[in-house]
Amino acid sequence: MIELTDSTNKLDSISLQTLHQKLHDIVETLQAIIISHAPSSQELMHARIHLERTAPLLQKDIEVILVCQEDMRTLNLESMGKDYATDVLSFPLAPLDMPKQDPTSLDHKASATSAIATAPQIPESKKSPQPPPIPLGSIVINLPLATSISDERAHSLCDELCLLFLHGLLHLLGFDHESDNGEQRALESMLLSALALPSSLIDRTLMPPISTQ
Repeated sequence: MIELTDSTNKLDSISLQTLHQKLHDIVETLQAIIISHAPSSQELMHARIHLERTAPLLQKDIEVILVCQEDMRTLNLESMGKDYATDVLSFPLAPLDMPKQDPTSLDHKASATSAIATAPQIPESKKSPQPPPIPLGSIVINLPLATSISDERAHSLCDELCLLFLHGLLHLLGFDHESDNGEQRALESMLLSALALPSSLIDRTLMPPISTQ
């Protein structure tokens, strides 16, 4: 589930509902690609292997918070040591080291089943309460900056927020374009194309600046 909060109170309820649905669509598209997409490059092949390993994490809750410039600047300084208002930050909470499923013999399965069957039953009233599931993490987006960039690049604010969400989501899943071999850039570009969204943040750094004339 995606929990969307606009701490700036700048977006109306219809805009928030539309954005919320599009963010869900992004997660569903990512899940579908894990199942059906045939990698067309080495970078995408490596990205898919990583996605397959972390796929269960997409079932976890994701918090998305839209903030003002000053709040983003404070967060960026406190978390990254950078004194400016960046566009998006990701704060993972769920561990990324997924347990590996080792082959199990039939004899082992049988003995495990037997052990479970003979274990003493604990009354429901005496069982310890289960801790709440750990969310995947939080994605914080600078709403005023997203608004400015969407105006500059002549696409909708919703599209800009969606591509920022996707960028942040891939970071929550353990991708890091600053240290990988192009996997995040390749996957992000493919997903944005499939979703008919604008150029990714990574690709923008390779583009010439937009003329204001």
